[in-house]
Amino acid sequence: MAAPIVACSAYPLGYGPAAKLIVLARALRARGWEPVFLGSGVARELALRSDAFAQVIAVERDETEARRWLRAANVLLSVMDRSIAGLARDCGRPYCVVDSLLWMRDQVPDVFLSAERYWVQDFPGVRDRLAEIRPTPVVVGPIVPAMHPVRAGSGAGLVVNLGGMESPHGAAEGATRYADFVVDGLLRSRLPARVAGRTIVLGGHRIVEHLRRRHGTALAFDSLPHEESVFRLARAEVALTAPGLTATLECFQLAVPTFFLPPQNYSQWWSLQHLRAHELAPGSFHWQDRLPESPIVARMPEATRGPLLRAAMDRVMADESASRAYIDYLDAVPAADRAALAARQRAFFESLGSDGAETIAGELTELFG
Repeated sequence: MAAPIVACSAYPLGYGPAAKLIVLARALRARGWEPVFLGSGVARELALRSDAFAQVIAVERDETEARRWLRAANVLLSVMDRSIAGLARDCGRPYCVVDSLLWMRDQVPDVFLSAERYWVQDFPGVRDRLAEIRPTPVVVGPIVPAMHPVRAGSGAGLVVNLGGMESPHGAAEGATRYADFVVDGLLRSRLPARVAGRTIVLGGHRIVEHLRRRHGTALAFDSLPHEESVFRLARAEVALTAPGLTATLECFQLAVPTFFLPPQNYSQWWSLQHLRAHELAPGSFHWQDRLPESPIVARMPEATRGPLLRAAMDRVMADESASRAYIDYLDAVPAADRAALAARQRAFFESLGSDGAETIAGELTELFG
């Protein structure tokens, strides 16, 4: 008897949604499913590097192949991807949605609310939103690979995680400016020299190629499969990551002392604010601190927030005093009580509940397997 097929899609810009989808695909394969990835962008880049999917199908402008797989599949599982979820709805095919950003959305997309099941990953602010939303989403715990803390020292000393580094707002030029700000400051700081072991900078393949051209072998730059990136983080003495939720929770679960780069986008802007409020990002550098008046407010509409955020970031990155403040933050990292910080971060991770991937895979199998 043929295995049931689950079509899979993820928001195409950024590694976080695709990384969650890889974890979900593994949990579904363990239950006898055949996961087939449909998508584009850096989500497809990450999917191609993983063995979690039976097939990886490129979906660009031509929807013919996507429609064929949607008809063949028992169900579509979308991690915050609207286009293929919308296609499934238009085709009359069942689909389910996983969302990790409910806590900061101005409104939930209609295509999410019309899903057969809408799961949301827990985070501060999520439960405050539930009363506003009908049908009420199902809250689940973190969607990350199930790993236990390991003894550091067998890998890189400092792992700097940039993420996929693509966004819908000023993608290419804005991404390189951000990466240059981060890495230039890192090289001007004393941090790499004060953490035992080498420093490795991880990111999407395009940004890694740019950094190699700009810096040569000053640091190790690499673009890796998701599983390998998590392996490197698990064995780091210190992690320095963009405040995307997936990488943040991966590091917290592993109890790696985790410090934060400035945010790259709107969700990371507010994620870092929440982490600071919970004393999980001490002394962190945030663009907002360098602005006399911030144009970025909570629950801004998607249509207006991107250009405002990019302009605010550009203003700060052009300010040498801001660069100096960022370097001062990096210089202070080695003196932090890393063991106490890692313990707080691990406790926060555990407060979010049990394995979200197992919950979703179990419910999806009951409904459509």
